[in-house]
Amino acid sequence: MNTGIRAARIGAFCGGFLAAVADIVGSIVDPVPGPGAGFTPMRWVVLAAAGAVIGLVGGAAWDARKRAKLRERQERARQAAEAQRARDTETRAREAGARTRGAATDAARRAVVDRTQEAVRVFSYLPSNLRYATSQVERARAHRAAGAYSPFWTAIESASVHLGEYNVNVRRLVTLAEMYPDLAAAYRSLDPGAQVPDFPVSVSAAKATDAAEPVAAALRVLAYDAQRDPVYAQIWEQRRTTAAVVDGFRSMEAAVDRLARTVESSAALLASQVGELVAATSVGSLSVSSAVRDAATAAQAAAQVQESRGAQVQDALETAVEHLDVQRRRALGWR
Repeated sequence: MNTGIRAARIGAFCGGFLAAVADIVGSIVDPVPGPGAGFTPMRWVVLAAAGAVIGLVGGAAWDARKRAKLRERQERARQAAEAQRARDTETRAREAGARTRGAATDAARRAVVDRTQEAVRVFSYLPSNLRYATSQVERARAHRAAGAYSPFWTAIESASVHLGEYNVNVRRLVTLAEMYPDLAAAYRSLDPGAQVPDFPVSVSAAKATDAAEPVAAALRVLAYDAQRDPVYAQIWEQRRTTAAVVDGFRSMEAAVDRLARTVESSAALLASQVGELVAATSVGSLSVSSAVRDAATAAQAAAQVQESRGAQVQDALETAVEHLDVQRRRALGWR
Protein backbone atom coordinates (compact mmCIF):
# COMPACT_ATOMS: atom_id res chain seq x y z
CA MET A 1 0.00 0.00 0.00
CA ASN A 2 2.75 2.44 0.94
CA THR A 3 4.63 1.49 -2.20
CA GLY A 4 1.59 2.29 -4.47
CA ILE A 5 0.97 5.65 -2.82
CA ARG A 6 4.62 6.50 -3.05
CA ALA A 7 4.69 5.48 -6.74
CA ALA A 8 1.56 7.59 -7.52
CA ARG A 9 3.09 10.62 -5.90
CA ILE A 10 6.30 10.16 -7.79
CA GLY A 11 4.30 9.63 -11.02
CA ALA A 12 2.30 12.85 -10.53
CA PHE A 13 5.45 14.78 -9.84
CA CYS A 14 7.24 13.29 -12.84
CA GLY A 15 4.22 13.93 -15.12
CA GLY A 16 4.03 17.59 -14.15
CA PHE A 17 7.75 17.93 -14.44
CA LEU A 18 7.80 16.34 -17.90
CA ALA A 19 4.87 18.56 -19.11
CA ALA A 20 6.68 21.68 -17.98
CA VAL A 21 9.89 20.56 -19.63
CA ALA A 22 8.03 19.76 -22.86
CA ASP A 23 6.47 23.22 -22.96
CA ILE A 24 9.82 24.89 -22.41
CA VAL A 25 11.51 22.77 -25.07
CA GLY A 26 8.62 23.32 -27.52
CA SER A 27 8.76 27.10 -27.11
CA ILE A 28 12.49 27.04 -27.77
CA VAL A 29 12.25 24.81 -30.81
CA ASP A 30 9.11 26.38 -32.24
CA PRO A 31 8.90 29.99 -31.14
CA VAL A 32 5.78 30.56 -33.27
CA PRO A 33 3.12 28.18 -32.12
CA GLY A 34 0.99 26.57 -34.76
CA PRO A 35 -2.34 24.85 -34.60
CA GLY A 36 -2.46 22.32 -31.73
CA ALA A 37 0.68 23.69 -30.14
CA GLY A 38 0.93 24.53 -26.45
CA PHE A 39 -0.06 22.82 -23.24
CA THR A 40 -3.06 20.70 -24.32
CA PRO A 41 -4.95 18.23 -22.10
CA MET A 42 -3.90 15.32 -24.25
CA ARG A 43 -0.28 16.19 -23.90
CA TRP A 44 -0.74 16.41 -20.16
CA VAL A 45 -2.33 12.95 -20.02
CA VAL A 46 0.46 11.43 -22.08
CA LEU A 47 3.18 13.02 -20.00
CA ALA A 48 1.41 12.17 -16.75
CA ALA A 49 1.12 8.55 -17.82
CA ALA A 50 4.78 8.45 -18.71
CA GLY A 51 5.64 10.01 -15.39
CA ALA A 52 3.47 7.50 -13.56
CA VAL A 53 5.26 4.61 -15.26
CA ILE A 54 8.61 6.11 -14.41
CA GLY A 55 7.45 6.71 -10.83
CA LEU A 56 6.18 3.16 -10.43
CA VAL A 57 9.39 1.69 -11.76
CA GLY A 58 11.57 4.04 -9.76
CA GLY A 59 9.49 3.63 -6.59
CA ALA A 60 9.59 -0.14 -6.85
CA ALA A 61 13.36 -0.06 -7.38
CA TRP A 62 13.85 2.33 -4.48
CA ASP A 63 11.65 0.24 -2.19
CA ALA A 64 13.45 -2.97 -3.18
CA ARG A 65 16.77 -1.33 -2.44
CA LYS A 66 15.51 -0.16 0.92
CA ARG A 67 14.31 -3.67 1.84
CA ALA A 68 17.63 -5.12 0.74
CA LYS A 69 19.48 -2.71 2.99
CA LEU A 70 17.13 -3.57 5.85
CA ARG A 71 17.76 -7.28 5.36
CA GLU A 72 21.49 -6.60 5.22
CA ARG A 73 21.35 -4.68 8.51
CA GLN A 74 19.28 -7.45 10.10
CA GLU A 75 21.72 -10.10 8.90
CA ARG A 76 24.67 -8.14 10.28
CA ALA A 77 22.85 -7.73 13.59
CA ARG A 78 22.08 -11.47 13.69
CA GLN A 79 25.68 -12.38 12.96
CA ALA A 80 26.91 -9.95 15.60
CA ALA A 81 24.48 -11.43 18.15
CA GLU A 82 25.62 -14.97 17.31
CA ALA A 83 29.24 -13.94 17.60
CA GLN A 84 28.54 -12.34 20.98
CA ARG A 85 26.71 -15.44 22.16
CA ALA A 86 29.65 -17.57 21.06
CA ARG A 87 32.06 -15.30 22.93
CA ASP A 88 29.84 -15.40 26.02
CA THR A 89 29.66 -19.19 25.85
CA GLU A 90 33.43 -19.44 25.49
CA THR A 91 33.94 -17.06 28.41
CA ARG A 92 31.57 -19.04 30.62
CA ALA A 93 33.24 -22.29 29.62
CA ARG A 94 36.67 -20.83 30.35
CA GLU A 95 35.54 -19.51 33.72
CA ALA A 96 33.89 -22.83 34.55
CA GLY A 97 37.06 -24.65 33.55
CA ALA A 98 39.14 -22.34 35.71
CA ARG A 99 36.83 -22.91 38.66
CA THR A 100 36.91 -26.67 38.10
CA ARG A 101 40.69 -26.69 37.77
CA GLY A 102 41.00 -24.47 40.82
CA ALA A 103 38.77 -26.79 42.83
CA ALA A 104 40.74 -29.82 41.64
CA THR A 105 44.02 -28.12 42.54
CA ASP A 106 42.74 -27.24 46.01
CA ALA A 107 41.54 -30.82 46.51
CA ALA A 108 44.91 -32.22 45.40
CA ARG A 109 46.79 -29.81 47.66
CA ARG A 110 44.53 -30.65 50.59
CA ALA A 111 45.08 -34.38 50.00
CA VAL A 112 48.86 -33.89 50.18
CA VAL A 113 48.63 -31.68 53.26
CA ASP A 114 46.20 -34.01 55.03
CA ARG A 115 48.32 -37.09 54.43
CA THR A 116 51.44 -35.22 55.55
CA GLN A 117 49.78 -34.08 58.74
CA GLU A 118 48.38 -37.54 59.34
CA ALA A 119 51.82 -39.10 58.97
CA VAL A 120 53.26 -36.71 61.55
CA ARG A 121 50.33 -37.33 63.87
CA VAL A 122 50.50 -41.12 63.58
CA PHE A 123 54.27 -41.16 64.08
CA SER A 124 53.82 -39.04 67.22
CA TYR A 125 51.61 -41.80 68.65
CA LEU A 126 54.40 -44.38 68.53
CA PRO A 127 56.41 -43.24 71.58
CA SER A 128 53.28 -43.31 73.76
CA ASN A 129 52.29 -46.75 72.47
CA LEU A 130 55.75 -48.11 73.18
CA ARG A 131 56.12 -46.36 76.54
CA TYR A 132 52.86 -47.85 77.81
CA ALA A 133 53.84 -51.29 76.52
CA THR A 134 57.28 -51.05 78.14
CA SER A 135 55.76 -49.97 81.44
CA GLN A 136 53.38 -52.92 81.39
CA VAL A 137 56.20 -55.36 80.66
CA GLU A 138 58.14 -53.96 83.62
CA ARG A 139 55.03 -54.31 85.75
CA ALA A 140 54.63 -57.92 84.60
CA ARG A 141 58.25 -58.59 85.55
CA ALA A 142 57.60 -57.19 89.00
CA HIS A 143 54.43 -59.28 89.43
CA ARG A 144 56.28 -62.39 88.30
CA ALA A 145 58.95 -61.83 90.86
CA ALA A 146 56.30 -61.30 93.54
CA GLY A 147 54.28 -64.35 92.47
CA ALA A 148 51.17 -62.32 91.68
CA TYR A 149 49.55 -64.60 89.12
CA SER A 150 46.51 -62.70 87.90
CA PRO A 151 48.12 -59.20 87.91
CA PHE A 152 50.99 -60.69 85.93
CA TRP A 153 48.72 -61.83 83.10
CA THR A 154 46.78 -58.57 83.23
CA ALA A 155 50.04 -56.68 82.61
CA ILE A 156 50.96 -59.09 79.81
CA GLU A 157 47.62 -58.51 78.12
CA SER A 158 47.88 -54.73 78.48
CA ALA A 159 51.40 -54.71 77.04
CA SER A 160 50.20 -56.80 74.10
CA VAL A 161 47.34 -54.39 73.38
CA HIS A 162 49.68 -51.38 73.35
CA LEU A 163 52.15 -53.20 71.10
CA GLY A 164 49.26 -54.09 68.80
CA GLU A 165 48.31 -50.41 68.57
CA TYR A 166 51.96 -49.61 67.87
CA ASN A 167 51.98 -52.09 65.00
CA VAL A 168 48.71 -50.69 63.57
CA ASN A 169 50.20 -47.19 63.53
CA VAL A 170 53.37 -48.37 61.82
CA ARG A 171 51.27 -50.13 59.18
CA ARG A 172 49.29 -46.94 58.67
CA LEU A 173 52.54 -45.10 58.02
CA VAL A 174 53.41 -47.73 55.41
CA THR A 175 50.07 -47.10 53.69
CA LEU A 176 50.59 -43.33 53.75
CA ALA A 177 54.06 -43.70 52.27
CA GLU A 178 52.62 -45.88 49.48
CA MET A 179 49.89 -43.32 48.72
CA TYR A 180 52.11 -40.25 48.80
CA PRO A 181 53.84 -40.44 45.37
CA ASP A 182 50.53 -40.55 43.50
CA LEU A 183 49.08 -37.70 45.58
CA ALA A 184 52.16 -35.54 45.03
CA ALA A 185 52.19 -36.29 41.29
CA ALA A 186 48.51 -35.36 40.98
CA TYR A 187 49.16 -32.05 42.73
CA ARG A 188 52.18 -31.22 40.55
CA SER A 189 50.24 -32.02 37.37
CA LEU A 190 47.61 -29.41 38.29
CA ASP A 191 50.05 -26.83 39.65
CA PRO A 192 53.57 -27.33 38.23
CA GLY A 193 54.98 -24.51 40.35
CA ALA A 194 53.58 -25.84 43.62
CA GLN A 195 55.95 -26.43 46.49
CA VAL A 196 55.05 -30.04 47.29
CA PRO A 197 56.43 -31.07 50.68
CA ASP A 198 58.44 -34.26 51.03
CA PHE A 199 56.98 -37.15 52.95
CA PRO A 200 57.69 -36.11 56.56
CA VAL A 201 58.97 -39.46 57.86
CA SER A 202 62.64 -39.84 56.94
CA VAL A 203 64.46 -43.10 56.37
CA SER A 204 66.22 -42.84 59.73
CA ALA A 205 62.91 -42.17 61.50
CA ALA A 206 61.34 -45.15 59.75
CA LYS A 207 64.19 -47.41 60.84
CA ALA A 208 63.77 -46.17 64.41
CA THR A 209 60.34 -47.79 64.58
CA ASP A 210 62.02 -51.17 65.14
CA ALA A 211 62.47 -50.03 68.76
CA ALA A 212 59.40 -52.09 69.65
CA GLU A 213 61.03 -55.38 68.69
CA PRO A 214 63.08 -55.88 71.90
CA VAL A 215 60.03 -54.94 73.99
CA ALA A 216 57.85 -57.50 72.17
CA ALA A 217 60.64 -60.08 72.38
CA ALA A 218 60.93 -59.58 76.13
CA LEU A 219 57.15 -59.92 76.42
CA ARG A 220 57.21 -63.25 74.61
CA VAL A 221 60.04 -64.65 76.73
CA LEU A 222 58.36 -63.50 79.93
CA ALA A 223 55.03 -65.09 78.98
CA TYR A 224 56.67 -68.34 77.88
CA ASP A 225 58.62 -68.70 81.11
CA ALA A 226 55.44 -68.10 83.11
CA GLN A 227 53.54 -70.76 81.16
CA ARG A 228 56.14 -73.31 82.25
CA ASP A 229 54.89 -72.81 85.80
CA PRO A 230 51.72 -74.94 86.39
CA VAL A 231 49.98 -72.28 88.45
CA TYR A 232 50.66 -69.48 85.94
CA ALA A 233 49.66 -71.79 83.11
CA GLN A 234 46.39 -72.65 84.84
CA ILE A 235 45.58 -68.96 85.40
CA TRP A 236 46.39 -68.26 81.76
CA GLU A 237 44.03 -70.98 80.56
CA GLN A 238 41.27 -69.55 82.72
CA ARG A 239 41.76 -66.08 81.22
CA ARG A 240 42.02 -67.05 77.57
CA THR A 241 38.33 -66.64 76.83
CA THR A 242 38.15 -63.21 78.46
CA ALA A 243 41.47 -61.82 77.29
CA ALA A 244 41.54 -58.52 75.43
CA VAL A 245 41.66 -58.53 71.63
CA VAL A 246 44.83 -57.31 69.91
CA ASP A 247 44.42 -55.72 66.47
CA GLY A 248 45.66 -58.03 63.74
CA PHE A 249 45.68 -61.23 65.79
CA ARG A 250 43.01 -63.86 66.25
CA SER A 251 43.83 -64.44 69.93
CA MET A 252 45.93 -63.10 72.78
CA GLU A 253 48.09 -66.20 72.67
CA ALA A 254 48.89 -65.60 68.99
CA ALA A 255 49.61 -61.95 69.71
CA VAL A 256 52.07 -62.71 72.52
CA ASP A 257 53.82 -65.28 70.38
CA ARG A 258 54.05 -63.30 67.12
CA LEU A 259 54.20 -59.63 68.12
CA ALA A 260 57.99 -59.46 68.07
CA ARG A 261 58.22 -60.75 64.50
CA THR A 262 55.23 -58.64 63.41
CA VAL A 263 56.51 -55.31 64.67
CA GLU A 264 59.96 -56.05 63.31
CA SER A 265 58.46 -56.84 59.88
CA SER A 266 56.31 -53.69 59.92
CA ALA A 267 59.28 -51.50 60.81
CA ALA A 268 61.38 -53.03 58.02
CA LEU A 269 58.55 -52.53 55.53
CA LEU A 270 58.18 -48.88 56.53
CA ALA A 271 61.92 -48.26 56.18
CA SER A 272 61.90 -49.90 52.75
CA GLN A 273 58.87 -47.94 51.54
CA VAL A 274 60.23 -44.60 52.74
CA GLY A 275 63.59 -45.40 51.17
CA GLU A 276 61.94 -46.02 47.80
CA LEU A 277 59.95 -42.83 48.18
CA VAL A 278 63.05 -40.76 48.90
CA ALA A 279 64.90 -42.33 45.96
CA ALA A 280 62.02 -41.62 43.59
CA THR A 281 61.78 -38.03 44.78
CA SER A 282 65.53 -37.50 44.24
CA VAL A 283 65.37 -38.84 40.67
CA GLY A 284 62.29 -36.80 39.85
CA SER A 285 63.88 -33.59 41.09
CA LEU A 286 66.71 -33.89 38.52
CA SER A 287 64.41 -33.26 35.54
CA VAL A 288 62.71 -29.94 36.16
CA SER A 289 61.55 -27.83 33.21
CA SER A 290 62.31 -24.12 32.97
CA ALA A 291 58.63 -23.32 33.38
CA VAL A 292 58.55 -25.20 36.64
CA ARG A 293 61.74 -23.49 37.79
CA ASP A 294 60.27 -20.09 36.97
CA ALA A 295 57.10 -20.91 38.84
CA ALA A 296 59.10 -22.19 41.77
CA THR A 297 61.08 -18.96 41.85
CA ALA A 298 57.86 -16.98 41.93
CA ALA A 299 56.71 -19.07 44.90
CA GLN A 300 59.89 -18.56 46.88
CA ALA A 301 58.13 -16.79 49.75
CA ALA A 302 55.69 -19.65 50.14
CA ALA A 303 58.59 -22.08 50.06
CA GLN A 304 60.30 -20.25 52.90
CA VAL A 305 57.16 -20.48 55.01
CA GLN A 306 56.87 -24.17 54.18
CA GLU A 307 60.54 -24.69 55.04
CA SER A 308 59.95 -23.16 58.46
CA ARG A 309 57.01 -25.46 59.04
CA GLY A 310 59.04 -28.40 57.76
CA ALA A 311 61.74 -27.62 60.32
CA GLN A 312 59.14 -27.71 63.09
CA VAL A 313 57.84 -31.05 61.82
CA GLN A 314 61.33 -32.51 61.69
CA ASP A 315 62.02 -31.32 65.23
CA ALA A 316 58.86 -33.08 66.41
CA LEU A 317 59.79 -36.28 64.58
CA GLU A 318 63.34 -36.20 65.92
CA THR A 319 61.95 -35.85 69.44
CA ALA A 320 59.69 -38.85 68.81
CA VAL A 321 62.67 -40.86 67.54
CA GLU A 322 64.61 -40.00 70.69
CA HIS A 323 61.74 -41.24 72.84
CA LEU A 324 61.60 -44.47 70.85
CA ASP A 325 65.30 -44.97 71.43
CA VAL A 326 64.79 -44.45 75.16
CA GLN A 327 62.27 -47.29 75.23
CA ARG A 328 64.60 -49.48 73.15
CA ARG A 329 67.43 -49.01 75.63
CA ARG A 330 65.01 -49.61 78.47
CA ALA A 331 64.03 -52.98 77.00
CA LEU A 332 67.59 -53.96 76.21
CA GLY A 333 68.44 -53.39 79.87
CA TRP A 334 66.18 -56.31 80.83
CA ARG A 335 68.47 -58.82 79.15
